[in-house]
Amino acid sequence: MGTKDWLAFAVLILVAVFFMVAYFTKPPGGNTAGIIRIFCALLAGAAGMILAGTIVVNVQGRLSDGATLAVQAGGAVGLFVLVWFTFPMPPVLQQGFNVSFPPGTNFKQAASLIAEAVQSSLDFRGFTPEEETTRLEQLHLKALTPDGALKQLSHMLPKGKVRAYVVAAEGGAYSIRPL
Repeated sequence: MGTKDWLAFAVLILVAVFFMVAYFTKPPGGNTAGIIRIFCALLAGAAGMILAGTIVVNVQGRLSDGATLAVQAGGAVGLFVLVWFTFPMPPVLQQGFNVSFPPGTNFKQAASLIAEAVQSSLDFRGFTPEEETTRLEQLHLKALTPDGALKQLSHMLPKGKVRAYVVAAEGGAYSIRPL
């Protein structure tokens, strides 16, 4: 085995160790796509190091108004750069509580669904049967927390059909009471 073969073997071992560490340990924040991106870029660079031939990669992009990014690389580094800059990243999910209710959902059903989604119980007392069965006018809700979602339900109901209410969280259980 020549020097180039030993070098290729060493890169293969390093990538295999990296892959095992990445597979068996969860990164902080759960960014597995970032680990896969690095892994694929390293493999592309290793392939470029082993394969014969020449490649030159030019990557240009716009960072912001008036600022651009330009990278030029060749050979194995060029393949690494090519994969690094073109690897699709998954969309960043925003923290929060997002709910879509089925058509015909009423106030009490919506509140119960929110509580069930976070595996909590719901104490729903003091409302009239008409208030409890008032149907939602909007079916999509976004809030930062489940109790915020319960509070926002009032904005999804027809005006004047349900009295103002207060939401309280007590040890993993929610209660909704009219004022």
